[in-house]
Amino acid sequence: SNQRLALSLNAQAKRFTDDGDSINDDATQFDQDFVGGRAEWSRDRDGLHEIALGADFGYLELDGEHYYTYFGGDAEWRKQVNAETRTLFTIGVRDMQFENDQYDNLMSRIRGGVRYRASRTWLLSGDVAVEYESEKNERPGGDAIRASLTGAATWQFRPAQRLSGDLNYAR
Repeated sequence: SNQRLALSLNAQAKRFTDDGDSINDDATQFDQDFVGGRAEWSRDRDGLHEIALGADFGYLELDGEHYYTYFGGDAEWRKQVNAETRTLFTIGVRDMQFENDQYDNLMSRIRGGVRYRASRTWLLSGDVAVEYESEKNERPGGDAIRASLTGAATWQFRPAQRLSGDLNYAR
């Protein structure tokens, strides 16, 4: 069996300008700074079946002030159906801690997906997920449930370069 440990760290900054000529002039309150990370251990059991355990964290500031922090974990089962197709099933939890404690929640998630390699340069994927937010501090609206459908396409036009696009629907 093959084992692998993957670590990732990402950061993002979004800035809006107020030049007086844009419909986004009032959006300066939406300036965002985000940092997040993930660790994932995976084990290929037999070349067809793989299991993975992951943990992640994130920290978001809006206009330079803390908005939320999260910590989470998940478990995933992956199956290589054939040379082109891989399926996956994921369960996970995430503890969301907002600056305004009233919005704190524990999010549970279940997801199913498929990854299809259409050619050497094209990868298509689709996911269906359901998330349940269990409120902690009597937030307005109480608990929440959300379902989502995601589709994505990636074109790897050079060995180290790719272009991706996705479409999401959530309700």
